[in-house]
Amino acid sequence: MIWPFRKAQNGRSAFSCEIECPDCGAPHSYEDEGFGALVQRSCIKQDACMVQLAAKFGIGNGVGNWQYDEDVGLLEFHFPDGKVCETPLETIGSWFEPRNEFLWSWGNEYISENQTAVAQKAKEFGEQRGFRPLTSKLVWLSLDDAWHLAKVAASVSKSKGVYAAPVSETLQMFFAITDPKWRPEH
Repeated sequence: MIWPFRKAQNGRSAFSCEIECPDCGAPHSYEDEGFGALVQRSCIKQDACMVQLAAKFGIGNGVGNWQYDEDVGLLEFHFPDGKVCETPLETIGSWFEPRNEFLWSWGNEYISENQTAVAQKAKEFGEQRGFRPLTSKLVWLSLDDAWHLAKVAASVSKSKGVYAAPVSETLQMFFAITDPKWRPEH
Protein backbone atom coordinates (compact mmCIF):
# COMPACT_ATOMS: atom_id res chain seq x y z
CA MET A 1 0.00 0.00 0.00
CA ILE A 2 1.26 3.48 -0.82
CA TRP A 3 0.88 6.06 1.91
CA PRO A 4 0.82 9.56 0.40
CA PHE A 5 2.56 12.40 2.18
CA ARG A 6 0.17 14.55 4.20
CA LYS A 7 0.31 18.33 4.24
CA ALA A 8 -0.81 20.43 7.17
CA GLN A 9 -3.37 23.19 6.69
CA ASN A 10 -0.68 25.89 6.64
CA GLY A 11 1.19 24.15 3.80
CA ARG A 12 4.02 22.90 6.00
CA SER A 13 4.79 19.24 6.25
CA ALA A 14 2.56 17.16 8.46
CA PHE A 15 5.38 14.85 9.57
CA SER A 16 5.31 14.66 13.33
CA CYS A 17 7.41 12.71 15.79
CA GLU A 18 9.09 12.69 19.17
CA ILE A 19 12.71 11.69 19.70
CA GLU A 20 14.67 10.79 22.80
CA CYS A 21 16.34 13.80 24.41
CA PRO A 22 20.09 13.18 24.78
CA ASP A 23 20.09 15.19 28.02
CA CYS A 24 17.16 13.74 29.96
CA GLY A 25 16.21 10.61 28.00
CA ALA A 26 12.54 11.66 27.72
CA PRO A 27 10.72 11.95 24.39
CA HIS A 28 10.46 15.51 23.02
CA SER A 29 8.64 16.85 19.97
CA TYR A 30 10.77 17.31 16.85
CA GLU A 31 10.10 19.79 14.06
CA ASP A 32 12.40 20.78 11.22
CA GLU A 33 11.16 22.28 7.95
CA GLY A 34 14.18 20.92 6.09
CA PHE A 35 13.43 17.42 7.32
CA GLY A 36 9.75 17.83 6.40
CA ALA A 37 10.80 18.78 2.85
CA LEU A 38 13.07 15.70 2.70
CA VAL A 39 10.16 13.52 3.81
CA GLN A 40 7.94 14.99 1.11
CA ARG A 41 10.53 14.49 -1.66
CA SER A 42 11.24 10.94 -0.46
CA CYS A 43 7.56 10.01 -0.42
CA ILE A 44 7.03 11.27 -3.95
CA LYS A 45 10.09 9.37 -5.18
CA GLN A 46 9.31 6.13 -3.34
CA ASP A 47 5.62 6.18 -4.27
CA ALA A 48 6.67 6.31 -7.95
CA CYS A 49 9.10 3.43 -7.32
CA MET A 50 6.36 1.40 -5.68
CA VAL A 51 4.02 1.89 -8.64
CA GLN A 52 6.78 0.45 -10.86
CA LEU A 53 7.41 -2.47 -8.46
CA ALA A 54 3.70 -3.29 -8.39
CA ALA A 55 3.52 -3.24 -12.19
CA LYS A 56 6.70 -5.24 -12.82
CA PHE A 57 6.76 -7.64 -9.85
CA GLY A 58 3.32 -7.45 -8.19
CA ILE A 59 4.85 -6.27 -4.91
CA GLY A 60 2.31 -4.39 -2.82
CA ASN A 61 -0.73 -5.46 -4.82
CA GLY A 62 -2.22 -7.47 -1.96
CA VAL A 63 -1.80 -10.82 -3.73
CA GLY A 64 0.45 -13.58 -2.46
CA ASN A 65 2.59 -13.95 0.65
CA TRP A 66 5.92 -12.70 1.88
CA GLN A 67 8.62 -14.36 3.92
CA TYR A 68 12.25 -13.78 4.73
CA ASP A 69 15.16 -16.08 5.14
CA GLU A 70 17.74 -14.57 7.47
CA ASP A 71 20.23 -17.37 6.82
CA VAL A 72 20.26 -16.74 3.08
CA GLY A 73 19.56 -13.02 3.43
CA LEU A 74 16.52 -12.81 1.14
CA LEU A 75 13.09 -11.21 1.33
CA GLU A 76 10.74 -13.26 -0.84
CA PHE A 77 7.32 -12.56 -2.36
CA HIS A 78 5.39 -15.72 -3.32
CA PHE A 79 2.50 -15.41 -5.77
CA PRO A 80 -0.43 -17.78 -6.46
CA ASP A 81 0.92 -18.63 -9.94
CA GLY A 82 4.06 -20.09 -8.32
CA LYS A 83 6.37 -17.21 -9.21
CA VAL A 84 8.72 -15.88 -6.56
CA CYS A 85 10.30 -12.43 -6.50
CA GLU A 86 13.29 -12.06 -4.23
CA THR A 87 15.45 -9.17 -3.05
CA PRO A 88 18.32 -8.94 -0.57
CA LEU A 89 17.01 -8.70 2.99
CA GLU A 90 17.44 -5.12 4.19
CA THR A 91 15.55 -4.24 7.35
CA ILE A 92 14.85 -0.54 7.85
CA GLY A 93 13.09 -0.78 11.18
CA SER A 94 9.99 -1.83 13.07
CA TRP A 95 6.89 -0.01 14.30
CA PHE A 96 5.18 -1.14 17.50
CA GLU A 97 1.55 0.06 17.73
CA PRO A 98 0.88 0.07 21.49
CA ARG A 99 3.61 2.69 21.98
CA ASN A 100 3.62 4.22 18.47
CA GLU A 101 7.32 3.45 18.52
CA PHE A 102 9.67 3.09 15.55
CA LEU A 103 12.94 1.26 16.23
CA TRP A 104 15.67 1.59 13.60
CA SER A 105 17.20 -1.73 12.59
CA TRP A 106 20.70 -0.43 13.40
CA GLY A 107 19.51 -0.04 17.00
CA ASN A 108 17.83 -3.44 17.25
CA GLU A 109 20.12 -6.04 18.82
CA TYR A 110 18.06 -8.86 17.28
CA ILE A 111 18.71 -7.82 13.68
CA SER A 112 21.96 -8.88 12.07
CA GLU A 113 24.23 -5.96 11.21
CA ASN A 114 24.57 -7.23 7.63
CA GLN A 115 20.84 -6.55 7.12
CA THR A 116 20.92 -2.89 8.22
CA ALA A 117 22.88 -1.14 5.44
CA VAL A 118 19.90 0.93 4.28
CA ALA A 119 19.11 2.09 7.82
CA GLN A 120 22.82 2.78 8.42
CA LYS A 121 22.92 5.01 5.32
CA ALA A 122 19.91 6.91 6.64
CA LYS A 123 21.64 7.33 10.00
CA GLU A 124 24.82 8.65 8.35
CA PHE A 125 22.74 11.01 6.20
CA GLY A 126 20.98 12.26 9.36
CA GLU A 127 24.28 12.75 11.18
CA GLN A 128 25.66 14.83 8.30
CA ARG A 129 22.58 17.07 8.20
CA GLY A 130 21.45 17.12 11.81
CA PHE A 131 18.18 15.25 11.14
CA ARG A 132 17.59 13.66 14.54
CA PRO A 133 14.74 11.29 13.57
CA LEU A 134 17.33 9.44 11.46
CA THR A 135 19.87 9.24 14.30
CA SER A 136 17.64 8.56 17.30
CA LYS A 137 17.37 4.79 17.90
CA LEU A 138 13.72 5.15 18.95
CA VAL A 139 11.25 7.54 17.33
CA TRP A 140 7.67 7.92 18.53
CA LEU A 141 5.23 8.52 15.69
CA SER A 142 2.11 7.32 13.90
CA LEU A 143 2.09 4.43 11.43
CA ASP A 144 1.76 6.95 8.57
CA ASP A 145 4.90 8.72 9.75
CA ALA A 146 6.71 5.39 10.21
CA TRP A 147 6.04 4.86 6.49
CA HIS A 148 7.46 8.32 5.84
CA LEU A 149 10.62 7.53 7.82
CA ALA A 150 11.07 4.25 5.94
CA LYS A 151 10.66 6.07 2.62
CA VAL A 152 13.35 8.57 3.62
CA ALA A 153 15.72 5.67 4.40
CA ALA A 154 14.90 4.01 1.08
CA SER A 155 15.32 7.27 -0.81
CA VAL A 156 18.70 8.29 0.63
CA SER A 157 20.02 4.76 0.03
CA LYS A 158 18.66 4.70 -3.53
CA SER A 159 16.50 1.65 -2.82
CA LYS A 160 13.79 0.70 -5.27
CA GLY A 161 10.99 0.60 -2.72
CA VAL A 162 9.69 -0.11 0.77
CA TYR A 163 7.62 -3.03 2.00
CA ALA A 164 5.83 -3.05 5.36
CA ALA A 165 5.14 -6.55 6.60
CA PRO A 166 2.73 -7.24 9.44
CA VAL A 167 4.51 -9.53 11.89
CA SER A 168 1.66 -9.49 14.42
CA GLU A 169 -1.42 -7.38 15.14
CA THR A 170 0.79 -4.76 16.79
CA LEU A 171 4.13 -5.02 14.97
CA GLN A 172 5.10 -3.97 11.43
CA MET A 173 8.54 -4.58 9.95
CA PHE A 174 9.77 -2.19 7.24
CA PHE A 175 12.05 -3.65 4.57
CA ALA A 176 13.88 -1.92 1.72
CA ILE A 177 13.53 -3.45 -1.70
CA THR A 178 16.98 -3.01 -3.19
CA ASP A 179 17.39 -5.42 -6.10
CA PRO A 180 14.21 -7.35 -6.95
CA LYS A 181 14.47 -10.28 -9.34
CA TRP A 182 12.24 -13.13 -10.39
CA ARG A 183 13.57 -16.44 -9.08
CA PRO A 184 14.40 -18.69 -12.04
CA GLU A 185 11.80 -21.38 -12.59
CA HIS A 186 13.01 -24.95 -12.32
